[in-house]
Amino acid sequence: MKIDSCVYLSIGSNINDRVLNLNLAVKYLSEKLKILKVSSLYESEPLYYKSQNMFLNMVVHISTTFDIFDLLSFCKKIEIKMGRKKNKYKNRERIIDIDILTYNELIYSDKQISIPHPKIHERKFVLIPWIEISPNFFIVNYKKNVTSLLSCTKDKSKVIKLV
Repeated sequence: MKIDSCVYLSIGSNINDRVLNLNLAVKYLSEKLKILKVSSLYESEPLYYKSQNMFLNMVVHISTTFDIFDLLSFCKKIEIKMGRKKNKYKNRERIIDIDILTYNELIYSDKQISIPHPKIHERKFVLIPWIEISPNFFIVNYKKNVTSLLSCTKDKSKVIKLV
């Protein structure tokens, strides 16, 4: 019998109907994963490549029996199903982006995936919605909870909660 794993995902979109894209991604995730909590939607400036639309972002807490590789594959299949295209340039516009932030207390890295996500500490668009649903979640490799990480991030971008 497989044991449920505690996972946090970050979901973002900046093409077409961003609200619909995020809601659809959560719907597809819920078909095979147990959704425990979903943050509000937050609008944020693009961080790395500025000449693109604003993003909508959220963080989702899930429970799953998938191992980390099956979960990654499932998330990638949803992105493709929703129309995400490969782009040779990083951090560009996308209809949907689903990132695995943490998977239990796992610390792991290979060519496919790094867990915890290596850029959590520099992304207010991840930390702010995450604090809304789990402010004291401890991220093992940083030895800090998400609230503490936000207090020491260098990210100065605007992140606005949608009403």
